[in-house]
Amino acid sequence: MQVQIKDISPLEKRLTIEIPWDVVSQKLKMSYRHLTTRVALPGFRKGKVPVSMLEKMFGAKVRSEVAVELTREFLIQAIQTNELHVVSEPKLDISEIKKDTAFTFEAHVEVAPTVAITSDDYEGLTFEKETITITDAQVEEALDALVQKHVVLAPIEDRDILEASDVVSLSLKGTLGEHDIDRPQLQVDLERASLEPLPGLVNALLGLSISQKDHDISWDIAKDFEDETIAGCTAVFSISISDVRNKKTPELDDEFAKDTGRAETLKELREVLHDDLEQQNQQSGESRMNEKVLDSLVSKINIPLSPSMVDTAFSARMRQFQQMLGLTDEQAQEHSLGDDVESEMRQNIENEIQKQLLIEAIADDASITVSTEALQEHIDKLAQSRNTSSTIIRDELVRNGSLGDVKFSIRKDRVMSLLREKGTIKTVSAISDDNASETQESS
Repeated sequence: MQVQIKDISPLEKRLTIEIPWDVVSQKLKMSYRHLTTRVALPGFRKGKVPVSMLEKMFGAKVRSEVAVELTREFLIQAIQTNELHVVSEPKLDISEIKKDTAFTFEAHVEVAPTVAITSDDYEGLTFEKETITITDAQVEEALDALVQKHVVLAPIEDRDILEASDVVSLSLKGTLGEHDIDRPQLQVDLERASLEPLPGLVNALLGLSISQKDHDISWDIAKDFEDETIAGCTAVFSISISDVRNKKTPELDDEFAKDTGRAETLKELREVLHDDLEQQNQQSGESRMNEKVLDSLVSKINIPLSPSMVDTAFSARMRQFQQMLGLTDEQAQEHSLGDDVESEMRQNIENEIQKQLLIEAIADDASITVSTEALQEHIDKLAQSRNTSSTIIRDELVRNGSLGDVKFSIRKDRVMSLLREKGTIKTVSAISDDNASETQESS
């Protein structure tokens, strides 16, 4: 096989591949041998039909099929041999197979960009490490979330009217302004109006019978409601209640702290939650610190992307959303993101791809690799955290096609460690994780 590669652009290449006639001839002979086992002609036993007759009857079809097989086989070989990172389906120009003549075809492919980078580009960077103060309000919020996990939902036996401590399962159908809404299964916590699925629904349900069926309710959304698309609208719905449970919320005391298994007293539990929040904020702060540095590098280094590369990643992301929402292909097409949302999503995906390519380029320049032992160690830790075996975790990663993602994650961690080691870390303060962007440099 002879391969000629011509650069059309930094992101496009044309491959001209020539396959010698002896290779083509062997492939044709194999195809005809296989054909004789499947063709039955009058006067010939199966497998005994002369090749010359098969060539007359099926020659064009056989040559066309062999051309496709050769193209597929040798294109893959050429891509692998020349270490091309192809990011699109090849556009093929396949010639006909002619006797005693080498078979030639062309493939036009889009490739990932080559990121030109040296240590001068990524050494001496400045990292801003945030120090975040956890507030008492954040601790109380975490404590409340923990309490909600220990709530018991008990059947109601002594009343038939909905109260604020109830959790209601219902179906709901109607309109909110010009929006049609049909929710066959909906759960509403009447005690936590801030989490209500529709503004004003909690107040509309309070006081109704717990066995209400096909009941019409309506209310007006406040004119100053934050979502302008429904502010001032009228909600009109028919509801049917299927189940009601009363929330039995545990007392916030030392006994509750013991029941969580994390502390002996309520005071100790608050301290544990405070430490948890600090650790979470430290991790998210470090992630922001790393991403900010990578964003800065991407803005300085030219990393062009082909449209196909972004389109493929965008389509994969949309399929993930579709699976998460349980939508059919038809339903997914009906739920358009809108031009603004899709544009922002594509920009984010483009930035993610550029940072991934940047990390791979730095890793290659710094000879950072992930050994089999390092990968296995990571899998062992993951298995331990999930209380399962390493074999199960590895099989799951292979089945989901996620083993490469794990390798990249390990490689990225090592790259970021190198950048911090070769750079400067400045400490900046932030009030909390929610407004960490409002920072000031500390001495």
